[in-house]
Amino acid sequence: MILDNFEYKLQYRTATRSIWRCNQSNKTCLCKAKFMSFGRSIRIKSVAHTHGPTFRGDHSELNSQFVTIEFGDFYKDRK
Repeated sequence: MILDNFEYKLQYRTATRSIWRCNQSNKTCLCKAKFMSFGRSIRIKSVAHTHGPTFRGDHSELNSQFVTIEFGDFYKDRK
C-alpha cells in the first residue's frame, strides 16, 4: 500500500481490519509509522516517519481508490 509516497506492508489481518506498517520498519530503521484499514476507511495512528518518502515509481501505474482517512487511536471503537 502506498500513502503519501510512503510504502507500507501488511503486518496482520483480522476478519474486519488490516494493520499496515511502514515498509522501512526493520532492525536498522525503527520507523513506527502505521495505520489500520477497514473497508474503505483508514485510521492513522502514527505518520511520524524516521526517513524520507520511499515510493519512487510511476503513480499512473497504480490502482487508486478513494478512502476516508481519520487520525486517532486504533481501538477507540472497541467495547
